[in-house]
Amino acid sequence: MTSKHIFFSGRFGGEKEVVARELHAALRNLGVNAHIVDAGPGRAFGAKTIYGLCHMELMICICYDDYGEKTDSSSCTFYELKHADDHHIPIYYLKMSDIWPPKPPKDFDGGNEGPDQIKFVIKKDDFYHDWNGKEWNAMVCAEEVKQELHKIFREKRLDESILNMNANNLSTLSNSPQVQELTQHTPKPVVDIAEGGTFDERILNGNPNDLSTFSNSPQVQELTQHT
Repeated sequence: MTSKHIFFSGRFGGEKEVVARELHAALRNLGVNAHIVDAGPGRAFGAKTIYGLCHMELMICICYDDYGEKTDSSSCTFYELKHADDHHIPIYYLKMSDIWPPKPPKDFDGGNEGPDQIKFVIKKDDFYHDWNGKEWNAMVCAEEVKQELHKIFREKRLDESILNMNANNLSTLSNSPQVQELTQHTPKPVVDIAEGGTFDERILNGNPNDLSTFSNSPQVQELTQHT
């Protein structure tokens, strides 16, 4: 089972965040191992962004006009785009406004790093999925996006299992007595995935060291030897 995922990069707040979260949920319902940062109150926003970036196979950018703006946050889309470009991570653009490429405003400190990076990273002839002007339908968009992602993954020889999670296998593993014994002390919140499967949210947002310890435990090793 792959530990990689597709990372969602977008501006949080209002309609932009709603679109990103609805598309993320729709893709997961289609079996795609998609990851979006939980930005709820009191959450470790920066740490979760770092985890998402460091374990992504591809990044989906939800591109409104101001995508890529350099704000005073180290977890803004400017740094997410920079990380993907620096590490040669494939990028998939979802165009949500008239302007292409995006034209973010000046940086929070008056500089032009945000606009300049957009010019450097995103070329006018780069592929993008154009949803601008359409009535928003997350499931329809997700189905189209998944088809295009399959083509990209094959062309770039990426791990296509990320696009085809087996929810039944994940649910069986997470609900086994051995794993339940390990997770009795963990928080109860869970996330819904395809076909009603649920499992521990720590899998998506945990400390990488804790996850490594968990996956290497004798109980989990016993379960996965024959899978």
